[in-house]
Amino acid sequence: MRARLAIVPCVLAWSHWASAAPSISAVKLAEGTVVPAPKPGEKHQPPMRTTLLLDEQSGAHKASLSLLYISPKARVAMQRLPRSARLLYVLEGKGRILAPGVPPGELGPGMAVFVKPGAAHAFDVQSPQKPLRMLQVFAPLGPERVFRDPTKRDDYEVIRGKPEATEQPFVIVQPADVKPIPLAGGKGRAQLLLDPEKTGGHQAYLGVLELEAGAAVPEHKHAGEAEILYVVEGDAELISGGMTLKAEKDTVLHVPPGVPHAGRVGKGARVLQIYAPGGPEQRFKK
Repeated sequence: MRARLAIVPCVLAWSHWASAAPSISAVKLAEGTVVPAPKPGEKHQPPMRTTLLLDEQSGAHKASLSLLYISPKARVAMQRLPRSARLLYVLEGKGRILAPGVPPGELGPGMAVFVKPGAAHAFDVQSPQKPLRMLQVFAPLGPERVFRDPTKRDDYEVIRGKPEATEQPFVIVQPADVKPIPLAGGKGRAQLLLDPEKTGGHQAYLGVLELEAGAAVPEHKHAGEAEILYVVEGDAELISGGMTLKAEKDTVLHVPPGVPHAGRVGKGARVLQIYAPGGPEQRFKK
């Protein structure tokens, strides 16, 4: 009896450690948390809605991912993120990013934007009919907390008075200006849209992977960086530790630091790839 009692705590401790070990995860866009939540019979949309896809509550520790929706003919208030960079990828629609002291930046599908930490900026959509939809990364984590709890504004400030200008507050990259790099044995291409050479920041990297049918990525891991993948088109699989996650369009995949993983593609896919912090993408250049 004593031997059994001595063993049980050890088994429980191991079980707790195993369940707490980091692992890959997936979430679909439809499963995200929408803020503010749509109301029944709603006739007028708010200027901005955010769908939280990946944050601390879903196991992220390096960066968050959300979908930013800006309504037609809407302007979002001037704001600044004191400690985090904001990376954006335009999925649909056209709009502008505004900042004091510089001309407005025009935004359109496929464009990527890096907003420097601490830089005052705002967004607007001039179209009376079409919204602007963008994937949004905060690195490091912090600003997204305000969407779950409006009182948590230490990392997300709305500017009420006259905003201060920042030198080169944002960088916009057109996909046509970035030469694709071959990978996956010629069955794939990587476009490094927002890397340190273009942004001057190492908080996160954002790029696009174009993968043909049958493309595969061998098992590897990133010691200190999290990897976030968003399937824009097509389908893909992420494999780790005997687990296989199948991802279709509008699915987010998260790989914590240090977790071995591999990938493969079925019929082909276009995938947004994020590293937080940046760094692993440099291997594409070798």
